[in-house]
Amino acid sequence: MNKHFVAIVKEINLYPVKSMRGVSVEQADVYWYGLNGDRKYAFIHDDAKSGFPWLTARELPTLLQYQPYFIDPTSPLTSDIRVLTPSGEDVALNDIQNELTRAYSKPISLLKLMRGTFDCMPVSIISSSSLSRFETSLDEPLDSRRFRSNLVLETKGLEYFPEHSWLDKSLVFGEHSSAVRVSVSHQIKRCMMINLHADTDASNSNPLKSVVKLADTRAGVYASLLSLGTVRVGDKVYLQKT
Repeated sequence: MNKHFVAIVKEINLYPVKSMRGVSVEQADVYWYGLNGDRKYAFIHDDAKSGFPWLTARELPTLLQYQPYFIDPTSPLTSDIRVLTPSGEDVALNDIQNELTRAYSKPISLLKLMRGTFDCMPVSIISSSSLSRFETSLDEPLDSRRFRSNLVLETKGLEYFPEHSWLDKSLVFGEHSSAVRVSVSHQIKRCMMINLHADTDASNSNPLKSVVKLADTRAGVYASLLSLGTVRVGDKVYLQKT
């Protein structure tokens, strides 16, 4: 099938614990349920009565100050996770439940799902062109981590929001034998999460205002998996019709 070059993989980010800080990696194995080690843990409301039980930084912004890491970074799917807390402690993930319960003032539990605790789909992507457009509007740097995308693609020379034109098409990552192929399925509708600073959890309403004004609240895309393999920083990315 015909395909053409559109980007280079600039960043690969895993989020071992939903709504906590991410872990940047140079490569990631990709399975049907997403990137190996991504969002396999989440804290949930014990009294949840909706289809969205996750405790996120929308309810508890301080979650963004917790830095999880894999004890065995070579095997994130099976590795145990430890967490650096805002106070500087290095603790096992299971050991911070009481601390978070006190901060949230409601009972919560830790959930582990090998298939990931995703809001919608297993892979999220955003382009540097889109980030640049928002930065221009804000007249200030915009940390890509606010958007919590798995893949940040360098798309210099393309129009703003190029990923929105990739809907119903597929992306191929690299030219190696284990090239990953995904189907771009949905634009991502953003919420106040992008207003939270990725390190300090300080809130600033301007990022979301910019996304609402320029892109009707959409920034980045979700994708599903068509073929499995390994994605690497520096991989060339090709667009093709599915």
